[in-house]
Amino acid sequence: MSEFNRPTAAGRSGAIPRYGMYAGPNYAGGRALGTNELPTAQDWQVRPIGFLDDVTRNHDINYTYIEKVYQGNDPASQSERNLALWQADKEMLGSMLSYQPANWLEAQYSDAVIKAFVAKALVDQQPALPIQPKRMVPLKPGQRNHAYFDFHCDDREPGLKRQALPSFI
Repeated sequence: MSEFNRPTAAGRSGAIPRYGMYAGPNYAGGRALGTNELPTAQDWQVRPIGFLDDVTRNHDINYTYIEKVYQGNDPASQSERNLALWQADKEMLGSMLSYQPANWLEAQYSDAVIKAFVAKALVDQQPALPIQPKRMVPLKPGQRNHAYFDFHCDDREPGLKRQALPSFI
């Protein structure tokens, strides 16, 4: 299937295009997942089409691990789950920000993912985590549009634990 006619998924603010075999909500191994369906070991065997797809695959693996481990409904469990999800998002964003896309389509999808996950962090995490934007960096000619999304979470904040996610790869 061509990257130009890959199906879309419903997101918070409309349709979200899918990319490769892993990028996009409820999508893993090149297949759409059902509501509340987690990817299977077979889904992880599908080879990513490139770096960007591999980054989203690792993000999906982290999310799947988190969904299996943090199943409690009590506030403490939910808080730990949210922190683990935030850590997975930070890892993906760091990888995407350091990558120089090889083509126009990768650049567009990478830019959209970065903007969407920064917005998600500001909406979902700001009340719970001390997310503080760093300085705005002026763009230089030829620099990617999202180069100014530079943020951090102060892990020294009392009560916050840094979440380390295992690698299954």
